Amino acid sequence: MTFDEAKAYLNTLHRDRLYDLTFGDEELYWSSSKDGDGNDYVASGYFSRDVAEVVIGPMKFSDAEAQELRNCGVSFSESRNDGQS
Repeated sequence: MTFDEAKAYLNTLHRDRLYDLTFGDEELYWSSSKDGDGNDYVASGYFSRDVAEVVIGPMKFSDAEAQELRNCGVSFSESRNDGQS
C-alpha cells in the first residue's frame, strides 16, 4: 500500500480519537462503521512528542507521513483516556 492509497482509504473511514492531557499523547482508530464497539478497527495511530505513526494492516507510516494521515477520515468520536472528563 502506497502513502496515497493509505490516505484515500483512511478518508473513507470513521476516526475515533482518544487523548491524554496528562501525557500529551493521542491514539486514533479508524473503522468502517459508526457503532463505536471497537471490533472493526482497520487502522490505528499513535502520536506523542517523540512518536508519530499510523498502522494499516502490515503497513506502518511514520513521522511526516503519519502526521498527514492523522486527520484523514470522518471524525466520529473524541474522548479522554486519562481518567478525566
